[in-house]
Amino acid sequence: LSFGYMNTLDEINQTVEVLKKVISELRSVSPYKTKYNF
Repeated sequence: LSFGYMNTLDEINQTVEVLKKVISELRSVSPYKTKYNF
């Protein structure tokens, strides 16, 4: 994954949305969820 001057705003926004979903999924299955109160 890399960003450069050739990336469009739509590509960046799509990447951010995908990352939000992935992070949410990882947090839901993380054993640290209760320890660090995500």
